[in-house]
Amino acid sequence: MDETIKEFYLIDGAFVICRDGIVESAGTLIYIPNQNAVVPGGFGTRHTAAASISSVAEYSSIAASESTRAGTLFKNGQMSRIMQK
Repeated sequence: MDETIKEFYLIDGAFVICRDGIVESAGTLIYIPNQNAVVPGGFGTRHTAAASISSVAEYSSIAASESTRAGTLFKNGQMSRIMQK
């Protein structure tokens, strides 16, 4: 399953993964009505969405950059670290 995730992580929409590692859905649209997250310049809607969901729920999120293919981890609406592919 890890290889499948690596192949599909750049599709639009979120992967919803449970704490036990089970993928519940992929390509999921998650609506955040009160978006309070702020991301640094140069980041787009994927990063804003990832920051937003992590700010309103007790979840971490990762946004994959379409241009650099790097992943950015968000927790509590804040960028925690940047991971290279």
